[in-house]
Amino acid sequence: MNTTQGFNTSNRRLFVELGVIVLALLALGAGLWYGVGFAVSWWMKSPPLDAERKLGATLWQSALPAEKRCVNKRTLQYVGDVLRPLLAHQPPEFRFEYAVADDPTVNALALPGGFITINMGLLETIESSEELAGVLSHELAHVTEHHGTQNVGARLGTLAVLSFLFGDTTLSGVAVIAGDLLTMAYGREHEREADAVGLRTLQAARIDPKGMADLFERLSREAQGAALLFQTHPDPGERAAAARAAQPAAELRKLPPLPEGLRCR
Repeated sequence: MNTTQGFNTSNRRLFVELGVIVLALLALGAGLWYGVGFAVSWWMKSPPLDAERKLGATLWQSALPAEKRCVNKRTLQYVGDVLRPLLAHQPPEFRFEYAVADDPTVNALALPGGFITINMGLLETIESSEELAGVLSHELAHVTEHHGTQNVGARLGTLAVLSFLFGDTTLSGVAVIAGDLLTMAYGREHEREADAVGLRTLQAARIDPKGMADLFERLSREAQGAALLFQTHPDPGERAAAARAAQPAAELRKLPPLPEGLRCR
């Protein structure tokens, strides 16, 4: 009788000890998982620029292949002329490239590492170069504040992005999101930060920030224009008000006039 009781007690103790070990391993695994997630999230707020360019170049190639890019020299030169004074006031460690997409939607896009896309639909909608400069300054801010990297990490998963950055050069999963990149929405915090940084860039470049306000106020009254731009850039009224409140430089820069009849080919 005593022997049987001892045997049962030992079994119960063994099961308890095994349960404690399993729970400890699960807790350790969960701690490591969340710890890695926290570390990756922190890392993505200021990742190595070479890694960001590698990620952005892969995504850019998938989202905007050569056949979708505008090649008209007059159009490309105009965008470059408006963009140039803004680039002069970006952090020197960043390198930027831009392209014009043969896309009628009213939108622009910044990908990690400095790859900027401007849709023909936006160029056909703006009424001044200051309006274009306002959009471009906002998109440049998304790059310098690493918003795109954080967004892509949220879409693909941080471990998938790390796998790409440190080994897998094909980035399995790009095909899943490449078609959605042009409608990738930022959160309100990112949008407000990009607006604030973009407005500071306009002021530093001596470009009238009211051009940004003009564009958003006008598009907010036009359902067709607002359809995509305001899906990815919410609160046009609030943003326009902030742009109008920004103090313009004492001596404003004169941007090249908006050419008539811009086209892709």
